[in-house]
Amino acid sequence: MSDNYDRDINPMAQVEAEREILRLNRLLSEITEAYAAAARERARAVIDYELARARTWPSIGTHTTSGEKLLAAEREALLLLDVEAEYKRVELAQAEEKQLNVRSKNILGQLSALQTINANIRHAIANPFGRGG
Repeated sequence: MSDNYDRDINPMAQVEAEREILRLNRLLSEITEAYAAAARERARAVIDYELARARTWPSIGTHTTSGEKLLAAEREALLLLDVEAEYKRVELAQAEEKQLNVRSKNILGQLSALQTINANIRHAIANPFGRGG
């Protein structure tokens, strides 16, 4: 039998559930603020990337140095090489935003489960002898 046997079989006390709900709410608030900051950073990165593409596109040209016509995919590849730093910034910003979104959904799921547990605890306290009283 484990040293934590009593804790393992005893239900969570209401005050513990409410304390954890408050902690998760604070964490969710922090993640929400970080998500908003990440969304702003992604927007700035996309703007910088699009402006860099627009500035670079005319200098790409339509033909190779030997006079062969460049395919559209080749022009895109050359353009991407010229705006590589801006492109990386966009991709990293999007990844950060997605990661924060996943974290917030995870916290919301935990919070929802804990709120259900807390409601059951409150019900058990209010009705210690069951429904029939």
